Amino acid sequence: MNTETAGYKAHAFEARNLLIFFLIALVYPLLLGGLNYAGILKMPSGIADPNLIPFLIVAWPAILGPTFAAFVTAAITEGKPGVKALWARFWNRRLSVRWVLVALLCLPVLRFLGGILTQILNKPPFPLLAEGGIAAVGSGILLGLFCGLKEEFGWRGYALPRFQAKWNALTSGLVLGVITGVWHLPAFFMPGEPLFGQDLGIWFAWHMLIQVVYTWIFNNTGGNVLALVLFHTTTSLGIFNVDWLYIGILLLVAVLIVAICGPKNLVRQGRGQLVAQPGFEAVGSQPLIR
Repeated sequence: MNTETAGYKAHAFEARNLLIFFLIALVYPLLLGGLNYAGILKMPSGIADPNLIPFLIVAWPAILGPTFAAFVTAAITEGKPGVKALWARFWNRRLSVRWVLVALLCLPVLRFLGGILTQILNKPPFPLLAEGGIAAVGSGILLGLFCGLKEEFGWRGYALPRFQAKWNALTSGLVLGVITGVWHLPAFFMPGEPLFGQDLGIWFAWHMLIQVVYTWIFNNTGGNVLALVLFHTTTSLGIFNVDWLYIGILLLVAVLIVAICGPKNLVRQGRGQLVAQPGFEAVGSQPLIR
């Protein structure tokens, strides 16, 4: 019998707790972004910049991100057991090698396919490899890993299970995608941020489509945060030149996930036995004898 966890949601929506979480995770960083855009709070340009210390003093909760907000909210509302339970979500023995590979290879493979199609369909084609793409792999991995660790305990580890107590998996992922899109918005206007100067329309289309993949991985690994951190790490690997074809490929993948797994849980029915965890429940499948 396959006993792999399928699906993961909280028992209740917990509106008050979510309000505390989003006030810390979303409102405070947006306030800092507004102060930076208005020239009141200057983002440091380097270690020697005299604005560094004042910026760190004010901005450190935002720098530590939604992960900080999740642990603070868990401590306020649930105490030490809540903090321990959230941390325990980072690793469990039920995370299979298959889903580790999905998390690590999904976006790079799709981006490579997009790059190949761009080569075939563009006349004249532009180079397959992005400028500095190979050389930037190391820095891209470090950036993606840092962002994954500072975000995923919050967005998917804390908020998504509670959203799924109210809405189906697809709606929950898309609602969270809009919220996290707003959270990223100041980075498009702050010099020195990786998103500064990028096309907001292309990025937002990409961002919303990968929410389906995030939620799919989340529910098929029993809410494992490590899998999501690994997936998040790959979002910074811009090795191949792509255009809107890449968005089209992601759209096709998202549609296939929803069509095959269903929008309710984004888990194939009958693929595993339910395994509950304290304070949460597995969702979306029935025992399957093999």
